[in-house]
Amino acid sequence: AAKELKRWQATQWIRSLGISPDGKTVAASQHTPFIRFKAGLEDYVPHFHLWDAESGRSKLDLSKEIKEGMSSVAFSPDGKWLAAGHGNTQTEKDQGKIFLIDPTTGKKIRELAGHPVGTNDLAFHPDGKHLFSCGRDQQIKIWALQDGKLVHEFGKFADRGVWINAISISLDGKLLAAADGAGHVLIYSLTT
Repeated sequence: AAKELKRWQATQWIRSLGISPDGKTVAASQHTPFIRFKAGLEDYVPHFHLWDAESGRSKLDLSKEIKEGMSSVAFSPDGKWLAAGHGNTQTEKDQGKIFLIDPTTGKKIRELAGHPVGTNDLAFHPDGKHLFSCGRDQQIKIWALQDGKLVHEFGKFADRGVWINAISISLDGKLLAAADGAGHVLIYSLTT
């Protein structure tokens, strides 16, 4: 049976989180959708923190670097990268961008274009060189970590329809699983 080791209280809904490969850091993006738009509720501005998993204390506040609630957060397998994707695009300005962050300093390394209607999920490839993303545009994209460039994309672009909500890559890096809002699970070969 699982044993609870630590618990701490955030100030808002946790929209996405990720744990570092060494188990010492938890990245959590919190925001309260819609409520924050009401006048006078400054406490509902989104927050993004890196928490110490043992103490439950904030190690780094990334809220100045990342000003929106993130729909997805992922650490690279070697722990050198933290990726965060913006999914709830209520305005034209953010366009579902993906942010690559240095988890030791909390500084933004670069921004990727992401998915125009919103980025839903992120997964690092085991090769340590690529980040995969999926979004509300019904596409899956592959990004090079070295320069942030788009390497490949697949799926048919649509600004309305069935979103790709989640992706996962096998440990050997050969298969990608994707799940959409219609209940489909799709398996792709990454070796062809």
